[in-house]
Amino acid sequence: MSPAWKKLVRDRLTELEHDHRWLEGEIGAGRGMVTKMLSDEQQTSALVVAVCEALGIPMPVAVVEGEDEHRLIEGYRELSPTQRAHLLGLLNGIRGKPPE
Repeated sequence: MSPAWKKLVRDRLTELEHDHRWLEGEIGAGRGMVTKMLSDEQQTSALVVAVCEALGIPMPVAVVEGEDEHRLIEGYRELSPTQRAHLLGLLNGIRGKPPE
């Protein structure tokens, strides 16, 4: 989530005359989740798709750096939730991080 996308979310809320609480209700998020999502520290969120749908805004754009990365993203999107969890566990193991 880029600063520009976060600004788009804030601007759209203002345009609709709604606040973060309204958006949390629309997407079924807990209290404070939208504020946290839009903070400078937060880079990703599982709420992005729901926010875009609720506000009618485009998804944030990611820069893909090469064909390998594109193929990895494409392949990841085709995996089941269980397969994704296994892949993420493998990646954490390769990088020396403890399992989540």
